[in-house]
Amino acid sequence: MSKRKIYVFMLIILLFLFVWSAIHPVNRMVWFYEIIPGVLLTIVLVVTYRTFPFTPITYFFAFIGIIIIFAGAHYTYGNFPLFNDLRDAWHLSRNHYDRLGHFFQGVVPTIFFREIMIRKNVVQKRGWLSFILISISLSISAGYELFEVSYAHIMEEDIDSFLGTQGDQWDSHWDMLCALLGSLFIVIFFSKWHDHLIQKRSYRF
Repeated sequence: MSKRKIYVFMLIILLFLFVWSAIHPVNRMVWFYEIIPGVLLTIVLVVTYRTFPFTPITYFFAFIGIIIIFAGAHYTYGNFPLFNDLRDAWHLSRNHYDRLGHFFQGVVPTIFFREIMIRKNVVQKRGWLSFILISISLSISAGYELFEVSYAHIMEEDIDSFLGTQGDQWDSHWDMLCALLGSLFIVIFFSKWHDHLIQKRSYRF
């Protein structure tokens, strides 16, 4: 199967998941808010496919990240059923699906910006690339946390259910730590493979 057919298949899966996510979500307002990043990312991937096609590894991580967003929007990040079962079975203090979501909040921006910066030759000295990528990832995570809190207060939403804090006053700090770990995960374990895929496609630098 060609890469193009695989990408089309992935897109079909995402469309079905979007429709499923929209059917009787736990909280319609939270669903609408949470689904936006996944929808925007999907649109960007489709629009840029011909003019700036990314490597398969970048599409793969984006695909997983969007699935996490759509599922989290449907159930809310603090009530994902499978992670409720894991919480109860392992006697955990909380549902950790939100942590997984924020881990990928570090993974996806890092892999995207890494590819863009390398192919556009944004950073002349590659030694600075990882530092810049991690900084961007943390900035996005921090900005997202600030937006969440501000939006929740402005819209007078139930803060705990809206943000998925589950009673943890340090939830925002843990979320940013998870995003940092997601960024480090890409930088440490996937940089060489990512470089190989970029060079293999003979992109212009």
